[in-house]
Amino acid sequence: MLAISPKPVIIILMKIEKDFEENENDLDAESAMDVSMDMIMQLAIEPAMENDLIDEEGAKVLGTVAQVLRIIAEKAQAYEKLRDCGNEYSRN
Repeated sequence: MLAISPKPVIIILMKIEKDFEENENDLDAESAMDVSMDMIMQLAIEPAMENDLIDEEGAKVLGTVAQVLRIIAEKAQAYEKLRDCGNEYSRN
């Protein structure tokens, strides 16, 4: 069954190349999160705020989501540093 929603839906996709570790333009986790969050802000949140589509409760939820994503990026960054140092436990 196909669900139809009257509200617009944003779908974000990430293309992962086969040799993604050899990618010269490889961003670290925190930089990638910053770029992604900036684009979401410019393309979705700011226009929604300008058109009064986000109320105070929605703004609080978006703030919480942003905090969670920052924590995830920080943990991913820590893992990247651990992996790059060649720690024997990083592959467990």
